[in-house]
Amino acid sequence: MVLKVGDPIAILSDAGSDLHKGAELFQADHKDLISLYDIVHLVSRKIKKIMKTDEIWDAYRQACCACTNAVRQSKLGHLKPTKPPTKARYMNIDREVRWGASELQILDRVRSSNLNERQKQRLPLN
Repeated sequence: MVLKVGDPIAILSDAGSDLHKGAELFQADHKDLISLYDIVHLVSRKIKKIMKTDEIWDAYRQACCACTNAVRQSKLGHLKPTKPPTKARYMNIDREVRWGASELQILDRVRSSNLNERQKQRLPLN
């Protein structure tokens, strides 16, 4: 690949042990090459460290699962939470947070009776 496109100036990786070793071996022959840590993976690891032991986040995730089961095949099925990813869970945490914020807005609209006719039909007030 180096012969085809020229010497790379950097290697971007998630710092996994397999890629880390490969980058080291490649750098042995290319002294000016720098190795960079992918910021998405770095942030994901930091979020995981914080959230993994957070009781409120754990309770939120459990409530999302309970909500999914409760509304799955009901008139409220369109409101069920997004399915949490099994891989890269903390890279995609924004989807779960956005869903929660969206549902809170809907609940506020229901409680304040600020719904249009279509929403009133789709969201039973009880």
